[in-house]
Amino acid sequence: MTANPTAVPLERQDALYIRDVLDLADRYLRNPWRTSGLATGIAAACADGAQRLARHLDEKKEH
Repeated sequence: MTANPTAVPLERQDALYIRDVLDLADRYLRNPWRTSGLATGIAAACADGAQRLARHLDEKKEH
């Protein structure tokens, strides 16, 4: 596997944030009592978090 020369390394807090978001989504999907109304909110929160993290990493890459 070759390294991506344009990749921006994640800082510890970024990696922890991603882990927490994925853990929340995983636990929700495994919950037998989940409701469809929550799925939309969780998906929106994950998408928003991903966009914020991408902007944060892009800003770091530009500096």
